[in-house]
This record gives sequence, C-alpha cells and structure tokens, in this order.
Amino acid sequence: MRRLSIAFLVAVMAACGGGAASESTPATTAPMICTEIGCNSGLRVELSGVDLVADSTYLVDVCIGDECVEVEVGPGHDGQITPGADPDTLEGGSLLVDYEGDAIDLMVGFAEFDPIETVSFSITDVATGEVLASADGREVPFERNQPNGPGCPPVCFFGRLSL
Repeated sequence: MRRLSIAFLVAVMAACGGGAASESTPATTAPMICTEIGCNSGLRVELSGVDLVADSTYLVDVCIGDECVEVEVGPGHDGQITPGADPDTLEGGSLLVDYEGDAIDLMVGFAEFDPIETVSFSITDVATGEVLASADGREVPFERNQPNGPGCPPVCFFGRLSL
C-alpha cells in the first residue's frame, strides 16, 4: 500500500509540473507599452557658404535613390511638393527652407530608406540662374530612428548632406 501511495504521489507531482524532470513554465511578460512620439523620415541638406534669403525663389532638385523631385520654393510656398500624393514618397513629402540655418529639409512621412542611399541635390537661384550648390551621386548614411523604443511604431530614417 505504501508503494502505491508513493507511486501515486510521484505521478501527481509529474502531472502538475512538480519534480526535477519538469520544464519550467515561462513567466508571462508584461504588455508592451508604447509612447506616442512621432517622427518623419527625411533628408537635411546643410548649405555652408550659401546665404538663403527669404524673399528669393529657388529651384531645388533632390534625388534619393531612383526617386526624384523638383520644387520651386520661395515666397508663398507652403512646403507641400505635390498636394494629395502619398506622403511616404518624395512627391508627397514637404520641402522646407531653413533661412536661418541655410539648409533645406525634405520630410517624407514614414518612407523607408536603406542605411546608405545615393543622393543628388542642386539649388538654383531662379532670378539669376546661378547654381548655388550641388552634389551628384553622394553616398549619404540614413540613421534608423524608433523614438518609442524597439517594437513600437513609428520607424523613421533620416540623413544629412553637408555641402
């Protein structure tokens, strides 16, 4: 009878997960909590030696990889490249002039870029026709940014080109 009781006890322990031979049960993980910080993918072109003037009009050409846009910016330009286009493409993005920092900012929603992209850029003064700065086929690193942490959206990519 005693052997039967011990055998029964061992069987119950094994069935309930007790004993040395059982695998441990994984702990439940807490649900992931994501903050709601936003970001945009884009490119900043810093123009050293160029003095951008607020009342001038400029023609800006930008290519990232195989995708290109040409935008005339100046007084009255609201930043939109092509109203109604997909905001995750260059066409649907925004191109803004930073007159104080002498830079051009291209913002393209949540577009994904490779870690290194080939970038071409030029800016021309429309009044004089003078090309103020240009770069053809520069390899630009794009940093992956996930402001809300791993596993939380959004994921954005941002590059900088200094001319």
